[in-house]
Amino acid sequence: MALNVAAAFNPVRYARTLRESPRWVGRFIVLAALYVCLGIAGGVDRAELAADRLPPSASAGDRSAAGESLLNGIAIRSLFLPVRLFAGWSIFALVLLYACRIWSTREEVRFVHILASEVYAEGAILAGNAASLAAALLGGTPGDPSAPWVPGGLDLLVFADDFVLRYVLNSFNIFSIAYVATLALTVSVVLGVSRTKAFISVLLAWGSTLFVNAGIFHALRTEFHFGL
Repeated sequence: MALNVAAAFNPVRYARTLRESPRWVGRFIVLAALYVCLGIAGGVDRAELAADRLPPSASAGDRSAAGESLLNGIAIRSLFLPVRLFAGWSIFALVLLYACRIWSTREEVRFVHILASEVYAEGAILAGNAASLAAALLGGTPGDPSAPWVPGGLDLLVFADDFVLRYVLNSFNIFSIAYVATLALTVSVVLGVSRTKAFISVLLAWGSTLFVNAGIFHALRTEFHFGL
């Protein structure tokens, strides 16, 4: 399916094309490439930050070795990032698929339709990641500059000293709202359900994923004493 620029910014119009031809590979490749670019840029920034935080006693060779090690890690993560994205988006699409099946739909509920809708909506999350990186590079991110806090999150209004709680609050941001709204509109048209039912399904799937991730972060901090 050729990329339709006009439809790409109109969820309802784009969903009609997905219903007839639920293709997602081309858009996934574009998003994955952009995510890799963001990851490299953010990784380089964090590597420079880590090198600057080495003790004054560290030699030039130590700083060089630390920087090289961190950069090698960035390269490895970049190679596997598309696989991680595909796995994560597929799992979420599967959760959303079962959430949508609680309703009676005019269309057959197929996994490929949900996955295509998810890949389409992920553009809003990509924008949030880009804004997060821009804030970190400009020094406008409060707290730890290496943490991926997205601007416009609920954590700006509700103070949270705990990392996990702040992660949950920050997840409620203007970009995630755009993501949920876009995905709900798309799913509504693709599956032939009301927007209210589609919104409830998306919110259930998104909320479940959010709190599972928060639980994983909490376990890492309490059981393994990881400083996230």
